[in-house]
Amino acid sequence: MHAPVPFRQATRSRRLAVSFSLSLAIALALAPTASAQVAVEGIAASAQTLPPGTSQSLHTSSGLVTFDGVAVTRTAPGQPPQTLLTTSGVVFGSFLLETGPNHVLFGLTGIVSGGANDAIWLLPTQGPVATQPLAMVPYNYDATMLTPTTVLLSARTGGFGATNNELWVLDLPTGTTQLVASIPGASGPVTIAPNGDVFYATGFAGWPPLPGTATVLRFSRAVFDQAVLTNTVLGQAHTQVVVSGLDAVSDFVFDNDGDLLFVDWFNNRIGEINDADGPQPWVGAPLVDYATAAVSPTSLQAVVGASAAGVFEPFQPANGRVLVHETNYVTTQLLRELTPARATLSATGGSPVPAGPFDFVTSGGPALGLGVVALQFGSIPGVLTISVPGFEQPLFLEATLASNPVLLTVLFDANGASTLSLANPGIAPAVLLSAQVVFVSTSGVLGSTAATTALLGP
Repeated sequence: MHAPVPFRQATRSRRLAVSFSLSLAIALALAPTASAQVAVEGIAASAQTLPPGTSQSLHTSSGLVTFDGVAVTRTAPGQPPQTLLTTSGVVFGSFLLETGPNHVLFGLTGIVSGGANDAIWLLPTQGPVATQPLAMVPYNYDATMLTPTTVLLSARTGGFGATNNELWVLDLPTGTTQLVASIPGASGPVTIAPNGDVFYATGFAGWPPLPGTATVLRFSRAVFDQAVLTNTVLGQAHTQVVVSGLDAVSDFVFDNDGDLLFVDWFNNRIGEINDADGPQPWVGAPLVDYATAAVSPTSLQAVVGASAAGVFEPFQPANGRVLVHETNYVTTQLLRELTPARATLSATGGSPVPAGPFDFVTSGGPALGLGVVALQFGSIPGVLTISVPGFEQPLFLEATLASNPVLLTVLFDANGASTLSLANPGIAPAVLLSAQVVFVSTSGVLGSTAATTALLGP
């Protein structure tokens, strides 16, 4: 370990005449080349065990809703389970979708052969239970909210032998359906992008599925709404290809950063299409790789945070989460929660810090990453959000440190920790020193800690 640097000496020798962002770019350019990882750093994970046999799960504003092949059940915090629907025999659950604060939409298939009794149920979470389905839709597969009163359904109504899958608009007040699109391929997931566009994935319409045949398509919202208005059925010619050549896309969801997360059952992982709703989408590294895990992912749900600060990216302030239903298809059912995990910065030495050595310690950072510690006397409230060219993640920079701070580089160890050792020469009266660490991982992910302070005393 190097000897502590007297802070006044560091101030004289390290104060840079260039802006913080330029200094940061120079330092980060020295980061090592990306290497493969099994799991993404900077994302925290926790898992909840689901009841045996659970095949569908959904977080709602009124509790957790699950389906176990026979019953749809809502479990509110601190309350006993409430049965919303009991099916006639064992069936396959297609989807669960919250349509409002008091209703959940449930799709089921498999009551009889041919899909004749495949149904969509609108289930109240309060009051009397539903006694009849809202609509009968053979081989329904997935659903997403289109407007506050309509749902967009993906269904292969022609059965397993059909060459096309379809998109239907379901009116919640009446249960009427309208065919809006018919696309070659097997049943695929459907969702709405932050800008309102309709995203839909196709797959190989045969068995066994062939790798490299899954495609993510986009309908512009203007084209889609016009088709609904004029009762027109759209085809593949009305779509834009977002990404092609994927091995499998069985479910997907947008996070709060415009990225499309998808279940790739073929490779047993959760993939990610970065900036999927932008002009240049690109396939990034998997968010989670289950290649060596005892379970597999089956479905995804994004729960958007209430704050405007932070997006679903590694090392970001926690704001929003992604829920993954995991199973081994026999005995294990889990609901895993993924949230950004920001690195933390702390100062040693107490308060005030007496004359002598003290440290700024960072934990939860990138393994073997490179960091820049920004130091500045005083403290100014506020946080600036900065886009750094070449990085997808925004940088949250404390206002105190936004103008010509002292910059010192640090290296992170294999556990994602770093230590900057300084020396307080003894200052009277005591002076407040603010610090923040900005870093880049070996895979090119940008992050920062929140600022911390040390009161330097005599």
